[in-house]
Amino acid sequence: MPNPRPILTDKTDIVKQVVKTITDIKGTLKYYPIRDLVKEAEAFGKSIKDRGLKTNQIRKFLDTVNRLKVEIKVQIKNQTTDSGVIFLTDLPKIDSELVLLKQKLAYASARQDAVKPLKEVMDAAIEKVEDSDDFERFFQLIESIIAYHKAAGGE
Repeated sequence: MPNPRPILTDKTDIVKQVVKTITDIKGTLKYYPIRDLVKEAEAFGKSIKDRGLKTNQIRKFLDTVNRLKVEIKVQIKNQTTDSGVIFLTDLPKIDSELVLLKQKLAYASARQDAVKPLKEVMDAAIEKVEDSDDFERFFQLIESIIAYHKAAGGE
């Protein structure tokens, strides 16, 4: 078993580390090892809390992600295949809304510097989402970051 990478504590380096981990994934986001995801989300969540990010600054982003998750679950339930996986290109409305999340974060980060690290990480993650399993891992990443942000005292 490979040794896990040490988690960096420098605020700039943790952003770079998470982005690098995501961009270096062979394949799509579903291959982001869950143990690495949780460890990096913990350090990253604390980092964005320390930078002053407040959850209300990204509320529209989080609301859209939650709505997309529900829509994808409905589509999976209604599908006729047994795989339980749907390619987002087969759901063009959902695929478009996912990609447009990047613009919501761009707008939020232009208004508040504290959002910029989250924008960098989410941009990299969105590029790795191709199907419903990838979206589930994307959701786990966001959920973990927000949970650790809150655990570190974030609002």
